[in-house]
Amino acid sequence: MFLHDGRAILGQCGAAQTHLERQGVGAGDVFVFFGLFREEGGKPHHRIFAYLEVEEVLPLVDAPPARVEELERLGVPHAIGLHAANDTAYLGNGCTAARASDALRLTVPEGPPSLWQVPGWLRGGGKGNQYVRVHIEVPKKLSGEQKSLLEQFAKSCGDTDHPVEDSFWEKARKIFE
Repeated sequence: MFLHDGRAILGQCGAAQTHLERQGVGAGDVFVFFGLFREEGGKPHHRIFAYLEVEEVLPLVDAPPARVEELERLGVPHAIGLHAANDTAYLGNGCTAARASDALRLTVPEGPPSLWQVPGWLRGGGKGNQYVRVHIEVPKKLSGEQKSLLEQFAKSCGDTDHPVEDSFWEKARKIFE
């Protein structure tokens, strides 16, 4: 949900929320929303259409009643009726794109929807094009060793290994304005 004052709210529950919690998603993280679009006479393509920079993670079951009522008044479905014991709201700055900018396009021009070119502003300090074919496979269970190896890999890919001129937030703000 994107509000007119620049705030955004994302509700999650069940397995999706469990995954976000296990990944440690919290304040400072950014959700990038994309979808499949087709302009009149054009081919289908993926494009980023919004973002949410998380400032607060609010587990709704334990939230103060006044906070839940505030979210109910805004029409947040997860606050209106709890869907699961882990219903959670992610709140922060965010907005939808003002226009269908080429800078937000993910699908390679004239390519199939599954062949993406990651925009330079999203990649960081690299030069040239980066082409990505998207195939998503989500493991159902990880062993302790697998989880440890993935955590080691993530740690080895820290920001110090991939410096950028602007933070993601600064780049995104420029693109969405």
